[in-house]
Amino acid sequence: MKSIIKTILLSSGALLALASCDHVEGEDRYRPYEPEIVETDKYLLIEEFTGMRCVNCPRGAETVHSITEALDGKVVAVCIHPEGHVFTEPLGGLDLTCSASTEIYNYYHPNFPAAVFDGGRANTNTARWSGVAVQAFQQPTPLNISVTNTYDASSRKVKAHYTVTFLEDYVGELCVTAYLTEDNIIGEQESLNGVHFSDYSHNHVLRGALSGVWGDKIGDAFVAGQRIEGDYEYTLKEGWVADNCNVVVFAGISRGTVYNAYQSGVTAR
Repeated sequence: MKSIIKTILLSSGALLALASCDHVEGEDRYRPYEPEIVETDKYLLIEEFTGMRCVNCPRGAETVHSITEALDGKVVAVCIHPEGHVFTEPLGGLDLTCSASTEIYNYYHPNFPAAVFDGGRANTNTARWSGVAVQAFQQPTPLNISVTNTYDASSRKVKAHYTVTFLEDYVGELCVTAYLTEDNIIGEQESLNGVHFSDYSHNHVLRGALSGVWGDKIGDAFVAGQRIEGDYEYTLKEGWVADNCNVVVFAGISRGTVYNAYQSGVTAR
């Protein structure tokens, strides 16, 4: 994995300095500079703790799906399957665990199913998830995130390029975190009343971290209009379906508030 970060800042003064110095008559001389207006593009990050042997976890997955629909798709979900947990032991030969999931679980240590919304506290009451999600989604964000990926099928390496654009001045530590997730992994799943699914679709499964698990610091102070760009690389393991994989990038306080998130497919689809 590799990260390269660069800062881009073009102030209004610099823009004016680049403008021509032709003589302008009349009122046209006094037209004010109009900065580009960037609209807020907020996404909610949901980290869901789940497992194939957890009979209540399908209900959690359904709740996350309902929240995503209610928020018009403005949700980025990551499913956490920690190693060494009774609910996440391999089932039917399928293992969805990874070390990144284990590290995240060890920090929150919730019962299953549980969900964390934008870096808040782990919530184990699925009946309350929708309300908590809406409240978190309505919080203002000081930044937008975008992600573009380039994938080399021969090496199975994805190169992810992210851009963080600041909508207002921000002072305080800020970290960028990047994960790889995979959708539509078909396998078994235990459910309530003895129901056992043999062809259950596991989605948003965390496969690994492109950054540090708790993010990489990109700075302490930023101004409105500033852009921070960076790159990560990750090699997909054999058996992972590239067309079903996504790069998830979010920005916020390490082990704390998430201000915004974004998801982009590893391949163009």
